[in-house]
Amino acid sequence: MDGEFAGFVSAAEGRYTLHGPCAQALGVHESLEDASVVLEFELNASVDRLAGSLT
Repeated sequence: MDGEFAGFVSAAEGRYTLHGPCAQALGVHESLEDASVVLEFELNASVDRLAGSLT
C-alpha cells in the first residue's frame, strides 16, 4: 500500500481512536504508539489478503 492513504488517529480525553483507510473503526487505544502498532498490523494484513486473492 505504498503511497496509499493508511488511516488516521483521532485523540480525545486521553484516548486514541484508530480509523483505517476507509474510515472503518479499528479500536480505541491508550497511546498513539499503540494505535500505530495496530495500524501497521492492519495494513500488513490487508496486503497479505490482497496478495492471496491474486494467486
